[in-house]
Amino acid sequence: MSVITEHSKKSDLVIGEEKLVSTVFIKLKGLEFENVVVAECVDDVYPNFASKTKEEISEDARALYVAISRSKKRLYIIYHNKSLYGKP
Repeated sequence: MSVITEHSKKSDLVIGEEKLVSTVFIKLKGLEFENVVVAECVDDVYPNFASKTKEEISEDARALYVAISRSKKRLYIIYHNKSLYGKP
C-alpha cells in the first residue's frame, strides 16, 4: 500500500507485505506513497469549520493539497453527504 522510507513514520498496520501509515497531512510533506486515502473530504473538515480568516482557510487548502499530491499511483478521496456537525 505505502512506500515506507527511513524518514517516514513506522507502519501502523502490517498485513503480509501490505503496510499502512496513518498520519496528519503536515507530516506528509516530502514523502510519497503508492496509495493515498483522504478521509472525510467534506465541508467543515476541509476547510476546517473553525477556520475563519483567509489565511486559515488558505492553510487548510494547502494541507489538503499536500495530502492529495503524495500519491504515486492511486488517490482515494472519501466523503459523505452529512458533516459530523449535522449540517447537510
